Amino acid sequence: MAFRLPLQGRAHVTKALQPARLLCTSRPALNVGMPGSPMLNHRQEDRLHRVRGGEAGRLANPDTLNKLRANRPQVFLTMEQRTLLNSLKQTREAMDWEAALGTLNQMPPNAGTDWLPIYRAILTVVCRCLRYEEAHMVWRRLPERDVMSYNCMIGMCSRLQRFEEVDALLQQMQADGIEKSGITYSQMIGTCAESQRWNEALELLGELKSKPALEQTTNWEVVYLMSMTSCARAGQSEQVRSLLHELRECGKDARVHNSHYNAVIVSCGNDGAAAERVLQEMKESGLTPRAPDWRAVMTCNRDSKEQQRIYLMMRQEMPHAPLEEAWAVLLRTAINSEDFEAADWVLQEMRANGCDPDSEKSSATPSLRRALSWYAMRQQRMQRMQQAGDQWPQTAGGFAAAQPQTAGGQWPQTAGGFAAQPQTTGGQWPQTAGGFAAEQPLQTAGGFAAQPQTAGGQWPQTAGGFAAQPQTTGGQWPQTAG
Repeated sequence: MAFRLPLQGRAHVTKALQPARLLCTSRPALNVGMPGSPMLNHRQEDRLHRVRGGEAGRLANPDTLNKLRANRPQVFLTMEQRTLLNSLKQTREAMDWEAALGTLNQMPPNAGTDWLPIYRAILTVVCRCLRYEEAHMVWRRLPERDVMSYNCMIGMCSRLQRFEEVDALLQQMQADGIEKSGITYSQMIGTCAESQRWNEALELLGELKSKPALEQTTNWEVVYLMSMTSCARAGQSEQVRSLLHELRECGKDARVHNSHYNAVIVSCGNDGAAAERVLQEMKESGLTPRAPDWRAVMTCNRDSKEQQRIYLMMRQEMPHAPLEEAWAVLLRTAINSEDFEAADWVLQEMRANGCDPDSEKSSATPSLRRALSWYAMRQQRMQRMQQAGDQWPQTAGGFAAAQPQTAGGQWPQTAGGFAAQPQTTGGQWPQTAGGFAAEQPLQTAGGFAAQPQTAGGQWPQTAGGFAAQPQTTGGQWPQTAG
């Protein structure tokens, strides 16, 4: 089958995975936007951090690894080449792409095909580190392009969501007369996982199963994981369950790992109870849940108290587990629900475990750094509202979560009229189709800005009703002369 993502699907996925814009932050960003490296979205940034931290380990049992090694082409290597390969193995484990590129200076100026294993090892490191420009530089210098080098480039472009380039590489691979291997299919299914194209993932899985000649170059545990991930991210829980059962029964010396159960947990969506049942099922199968598995269960819950309960269970069963990404999950949920008491609980938990929210340690984990920046922005916003004269009610732990209303659903009034919240010309709070608007407009130094209107004097609308937070092109709330 032709592997091509529809343009409409690509645009939808790219938009869905764009990083949220941070309006202000004093926290340093992860060093991933250096010259030669594209800016990474949140998922890519987090994945790279986990790979560097050793959390994203290789998914294969010894029998599978031995099978794959036995089918690699056997080449004669000089002692100098063997020394360089051993050095590159260490740079790969350390994610040291600069040291890997430095190996190019130790090679002959016009190194031929006998140096291809060294070139491939360098390409593997820079692709694993998502160094796009550096990978293309090595790609251009290859004396010959084989299936393994194509697989490296396809995998990197997939993780960077350069789906058109994945298509181009596959077409060029076909034009060069290079046959796909089982690993190529695994990378293609991984592209489907990145773009939530679960139908294509299942089609590719079926195509791979119909080619017995590729059995010796296929890591079935990875292939099934990528297929399950594609379905899980698209919310296809029944398909994920079916693939898990198929993996158990396929008879290909494949084993079920934590990562497969993690995909089942992700497929539970917002059903926290179902996610906990999968975690228990994992334990009953003889697997010990890892920190990523506990975090996946936490994410399936949208209630801060439930997440705290699961977090404490993780702490009890895994007293030495890294906590930074779990704190990020807890803090994001607290902010989304405007539960600032829960946010304070997270900050206290961080300090109790030796991680001050303003320290470099907290900024070293991308997801936690982003959550703390978001929390700081929300706090600053509340402080500006207070300074402008609006008395927002507070709880013992911080600012109240909800907008104050009377029992009748109306905005509370003072003796002189409506409380300090802005009004429309008719004195009513702007509404969406479902009720009162969720966001309160920003303030100027002198008070609340006037309500923005279209040329016809009407409140701007979306397809579903009145817009909740209209803005001008510059991103500021429009003002009148007063």
